[in-house]
This record gives sequence, structure tokens and C-alpha cells, in this order.
Amino acid sequence: MNKKKGFTLLELLVVIAIIGILAAIGLGSYQTSRKRSADARRQGDLRQIQNAFEQYYSVNSSYPVNGTIAKGLFSDATLPTQPDADSTPYTIGYDDPDGDDYYACAQLEQVIGNCDSTPTDGCPADCDVYATCSYFCVWSLQ
Repeated sequence: MNKKKGFTLLELLVVIAIIGILAAIGLGSYQTSRKRSADARRQGDLRQIQNAFEQYYSVNSSYPVNGTIAKGLFSDATLPTQPDADSTPYTIGYDDPDGDDYYACAQLEQVIGNCDSTPTDGCPADCDVYATCSYFCVWSLQ
């Protein structure tokens, strides 16, 4: 009897199917992890913006009222941008043009935000109009 060594077609198909299933599961987990890490970065960036505005307030007794001054708050003279393909800037607005308060917002992909449609949560109205619970906002503390 002369036996040939090798795999049968059925064995190869089973291995390919198993590899395909594992790859699909891994890709789904990767996408979820990527979105969650991008949301964590957005929240960190907004807290960094809030800290910079509060430091500015402690020195000047008002918040910066325009983007040019706001950019100077950071070491590289640019506001942080969102972790997406086209580096969209964060939404920064001023409820009062004389520097009494500000807000900064970003839309999250995966995590629930801190803004909702009720004005009692402290989110500015401009953050609430985008979508319920998908935006994370920071605002003036003074």
C-alpha cells in the first residue's frame, strides 16, 4: 500500500472556515476598541481644554473670547483636534461674548456622553441640539 501524505480538501476547508470566523471576531473587537480609545482621547482633550481655560481665567479674571487667544493656551499654539481622519477641531463656543463663560463639545462614537436634551444637566443649549447623550461637553467652572 502506497499512502500519500497531505491534507484532504475537507480538512483544508474546515481550517479556512475556522480562521475566517476568528478573523471576523477579531476585527469586530478591534473596531470597538478603536472607537472606545478615540472617545477616551476626546474626553481627555476636552478636559485639557477646560484646564487651559481655567488657568487663563486664574491669571486674567476672564476666559479667552476668541480662538486666537485660545490657541495660545497650548504649548504648540494649536487647539487639540479630534482623532479622526480629517482632524476636525472641537466645538468651542462662548455663551457670552465678554469672556464670562465658554463650552467645548465633541461627539462620541461609542461611549455615552454627559449631555442630554434636558437643560438642567448644565450642558449649554448648543450641545444639546446635536443628539441626545452622544456629546461630551465641558464648560466654565467659574
